[in-house]
Amino acid sequence: MKRIFIAINLPGQIKNQLAELQENIKTLFPAETRQAAFKWVEPENLHITLAFLGAVKEEKLPGIISQVKGIAQTFRPFKVFFKRVCYDSLKGIPRLIWVGLEKNDLLDKMVNGFGNPDFSGHITLARVKGWVWKGIEPEERPDIERELTLKIDVHSIELMESRLARSGPEYIILQSFPLLGID
Repeated sequence: MKRIFIAINLPGQIKNQLAELQENIKTLFPAETRQAAFKWVEPENLHITLAFLGAVKEEKLPGIISQVKGIAQTFRPFKVFFKRVCYDSLKGIPRLIWVGLEKNDLLDKMVNGFGNPDFSGHITLARVKGWVWKGIEPEERPDIERELTLKIDVHSIELMESRLARSGPEYIILQSFPLLGID
């Protein structure tokens, strides 16, 4: 069994800019909670998940590869704009610090092809540890929301494997599919 997901990987330059953003956000929190309250995503693991397929048996992979390839061939390259960084929820305890994406009809159409109608385009920068978050005084919880002006050109989508380890997840590209726009 492999833990499989479909993603858009980010160019190195964007990963570097998002890593700087992570560092800036960390400085907004009291020193004692910067690491304790969050599990920060390693910059090399930053990506946009289009669909998480979960545990998949090896014999199912050829069918998934065929489906992803077929969908990729129907789309031409397109742009994705990053809208803002924020907590995933402004009510209660947030689960994530993320970069939200601007609405993109092509991306939504693609994701629907993967059977993910509840897609909320984002890049996870950190996972919030709720039990630690509760211990942070409300006045020490900074407002991290800000607008962004980053964008990427999407030329391919990838079928990825997530291998879990004590040090954190390792993401492996199983296959990359160029966007060809064949009608």
